[in-house]
Amino acid sequence: IWRCIEKSITSKDLAGHINADRFAIYCRCDDKNEVIECIHKIGEGLKDITEALKIPNIIPYYGISHWKHGKKVEEAYSEANFAKNQVKERKDISYQFYSHEDTLKILENRAMEDCRVLIILRRWNLRRISAVCRHRN
Repeated sequence: IWRCIEKSITSKDLAGHINADRFAIYCRCDDKNEVIECIHKIGEGLKDITEALKIPNIIPYYGISHWKHGKKVEEAYSEANFAKNQVKERKDISYQFYSHEDTLKILENRAMEDCRVLIILRRWNLRRISAVCRHRN
């Protein structure tokens, strides 16, 4: 995987191996299409490897954050990780650009879902408590 990344990035880019199956790539560009092109190059390299070794496809997921001056590396990494986790649920694409607005919507939806689960649990507990009280009387 590392060799595919090295072959896919330009001399102005930077890449690092974070741990077992996590890599960070800094593409020095503002054009999303250049980033997508790099992702496709990595994918092509991985496909060549899987075909040569006759192993199942390696399907990486990419989270992409736009880094700007003043943003901490940890924040950009966290945003990219959040975006990657969102794309893992989909099967039609393997990358996701981080969007603050989309993140707020996702977190709002999760909070609403958590609220629904809490309401269901409360109703279940009330029924259970009611049944226990009836049983004791």
